[in-house]
Amino acid sequence: MKLILGAVIATSLILFIGILVISPVFFPKENKAQVMLSFNILDDTNLPNWCNELSNFLNSQNIKGTIFITGRLSEKYPSCVTSFPKSFDVGSQTYDYVDLTEISDYSKQLEQVQKGKVAVDKSGNLDSKIFKAPFGKTDKNIYSLLGSNDIRADFSYENQYNKYYDSKFLKFDILTYDSKYHSAESLKNIESSDKPIQIEFDNSMSVEDIKKYLEVMHGWKIKFVTASEMTNMKLTIRN
Repeated sequence: MKLILGAVIATSLILFIGILVISPVFFPKENKAQVMLSFNILDDTNLPNWCNELSNFLNSQNIKGTIFITGRLSEKYPSCVTSFPKSFDVGSQTYDYVDLTEISDYSKQLEQVQKGKVAVDKSGNLDSKIFKAPFGKTDKNIYSLLGSNDIRADFSYENQYNKYYDSKFLKFDILTYDSKYHSAESLKNIESSDKPIQIEFDNSMSVEDIKKYLEVMHGWKIKFVTASEMTNMKLTIRN
């Protein structure tokens, strides 16, 4: 009797393991396009109310994203850093939102990047390791500037992001859509994208309009991610 029972248990275990092995074939896991919502705080427009209202809405909907803010604005409106939930990444974009390529002096470029990061970190009591260059403009100094400030990911560009890996910055493909020029309805095809997506918003767009934009995307086969999740790196360390 014990032998029969043992055989039944062994057979059941084999069948169970077999089902686990073949289930991905017959019931494949649904792949969803990765979408990073990028909220760029460029100037004083609608601040700090814009930050507080946006963070409340996103938190209530459990929507993740990444905030980019200048050092000057983070000092003036610290709630634009602290009001967003811990599920968000926070990045800097220089201290004064200046075009780095217009600064010929390397030390002054470095000062802009360094002061921007320090101010953001101090305002949020965190260590931010992500950057976005104002106007998407960089020059040959960018990797040195970022490396000198222990910044590990750069989202300055439309078609790529760069992350620090194996002692150097590597390029990874990305598709970026500016919400000012691409309606939510026009982005339905991102569901089938094999590249990660970045959708940009800034504080010139009302929170109400951002709500409407994201409501259109409700139910789409996409996954909202942070910069940390997209790059598989810890880019915002909170103290």
